[in-house]
Amino acid sequence: MRLNQVSLNITRFGREVPKGYPENIMHVKIYADSNDLYAALSKACAKAVNVMEEWERVGARCDITTNADGNVLSDAVCRRYNENYELEYYENRIDMNKKLLGYIENSTAILDVIKSSTKENVRNNLHEKLGYSPEETNNILRINFGMMTAEDIEAIKKETAEMEVKFPKKEN
Repeated sequence: MRLNQVSLNITRFGREVPKGYPENIMHVKIYADSNDLYAALSKACAKAVNVMEEWERVGARCDITTNADGNVLSDAVCRRYNENYELEYYENRIDMNKKLLGYIENSTAILDVIKSSTKENVRNNLHEKLGYSPEETNNILRINFGMMTAEDIEAIKKETAEMEVKFPKKEN
């Protein structure tokens, strides 16, 4: 069991339910866990945004205060990290870079499917024609392939190789 568990429940009614959503009430339940509190919070929020972006354009602004603000102890709590925090970060970054490079290598096929699709069926087409999961499909649709230069791609490859040397993946 992970040390931190985050659950988000979002319920939207009436005009707040996105157009095209199949029901008149939208219930979204999200769960994320991690040994690092901030990773669990980040994962839960990212998943919530991904779900919402499937149905509508998302943009937000927020101000956050907690009952610990201004308390001397809150500074100490915010600095606590588990021992594997840096390693987890780099392992996740390496995996993300490898997936991105894979998408770039297959960008011609991906773009062909996207160009031949409508907004309503692009996710389904990427899954059926290229075998991508819903999460991979969401990631692909956020990439601006036209902005990727050869230098950008080489920088990603170099960064990944350096991180793999510095933080080799532990075998379980």
